[in-house]
Amino acid sequence: MAVGGRGDGIVGARELKSAGPPGSVCLVVPTRHERENVGELLTRVSRAFDGLAVEWHVLFVDDSDDDTPDVIRS
Repeated sequence: MAVGGRGDGIVGARELKSAGPPGSVCLVVPTRHERENVGELLTRVSRAFDGLAVEWHVLFVDDSDDDTPDVIRS
Protein backbone atom coordinates (compact mmCIF):
# COMPACT_ATOMS: atom_id res chain seq x y z
CA MET A 1 0.00 0.00 0.00
CA ALA A 2 1.15 3.47 -0.71
CA VAL A 3 0.07 6.58 1.05
CA GLY A 4 0.75 10.09 -0.04
CA GLY A 5 -0.45 13.62 -0.20
CA ARG A 6 -1.63 15.44 -3.25
CA GLY A 7 -0.01 13.95 -6.33
CA ASP A 8 2.20 11.61 -4.30
CA GLY A 9 2.16 7.96 -5.34
CA ILE A 10 0.39 8.51 -8.66
CA VAL A 11 1.70 6.22 -11.36
CA GLY A 12 1.51 7.12 -15.04
CA ALA A 13 -0.36 4.79 -17.39
CA ARG A 14 2.80 3.52 -19.06
CA GLU A 15 4.44 2.78 -15.71
CA LEU A 16 1.32 1.05 -14.42
CA LYS A 17 1.11 -1.11 -17.52
CA SER A 18 4.47 -2.66 -16.69
CA ALA A 19 4.26 -2.34 -12.90
CA GLY A 20 3.66 -6.00 -12.15
CA PRO A 21 3.81 -9.50 -13.52
CA PRO A 22 1.07 -10.91 -15.74
CA GLY A 23 -1.93 -11.76 -13.62
CA SER A 24 -1.44 -8.91 -11.18
CA VAL A 25 -3.98 -6.27 -10.22
CA CYS A 26 -3.37 -2.84 -8.75
CA LEU A 27 -6.43 -1.07 -7.38
CA VAL A 28 -5.98 2.69 -7.18
CA VAL A 29 -8.25 4.12 -4.49
CA PRO A 30 -8.61 7.87 -4.03
CA THR A 31 -9.42 8.76 -0.41
CA ARG A 32 -10.26 11.90 1.49
CA HIS A 33 -11.49 11.74 5.08
CA GLU A 34 -12.18 7.99 4.77
CA ARG A 35 -10.62 6.74 8.02
CA GLU A 36 -13.85 4.96 8.96
CA ASN A 37 -14.08 3.13 5.62
CA VAL A 38 -10.59 1.99 4.56
CA GLY A 39 -10.54 -1.04 6.87
CA GLU A 40 -13.83 -2.35 5.51
CA LEU A 41 -12.68 -1.68 1.95
CA LEU A 42 -9.52 -3.74 2.48
CA THR A 43 -11.54 -6.55 4.05
CA ARG A 44 -13.89 -6.66 1.06
CA VAL A 45 -11.07 -6.47 -1.49
CA SER A 46 -9.23 -9.27 0.29
CA ARG A 47 -12.36 -11.45 0.25
CA ALA A 48 -12.88 -10.74 -3.44
CA PHE A 49 -9.36 -11.85 -4.36
CA ASP A 50 -9.13 -14.71 -1.85
CA GLY A 51 -8.44 -17.97 -3.63
CA LEU A 52 -7.74 -16.38 -7.01
CA ALA A 53 -4.39 -16.99 -8.66
CA VAL A 54 -3.64 -13.30 -8.97
CA GLU A 55 -1.25 -11.00 -7.16
CA TRP A 56 -2.99 -7.85 -6.00
CA HIS A 57 -2.12 -4.52 -4.41
CA VAL A 58 -4.07 -1.51 -3.23
CA LEU A 59 -2.61 1.93 -3.88
CA PHE A 60 -4.23 4.67 -1.82
CA VAL A 61 -3.96 8.23 -3.09
CA ASP A 62 -4.95 10.33 -0.11
CA ASP A 63 -5.49 14.06 0.28
CA SER A 64 -6.90 14.10 3.81
CA ASP A 65 -6.09 16.44 6.62
CA ASP A 66 -7.38 13.94 9.19
CA ASP A 67 -5.84 10.66 10.33
CA THR A 68 -6.85 8.63 7.24
CA PRO A 69 -3.16 8.15 6.25
CA ASP A 70 -2.38 6.78 9.73
CA VAL A 71 -5.27 4.30 9.47
CA ILE A 72 -4.09 3.18 6.03
CA ARG A 73 -0.55 2.62 7.31
CA SER A 74 -1.71 0.52 10.27
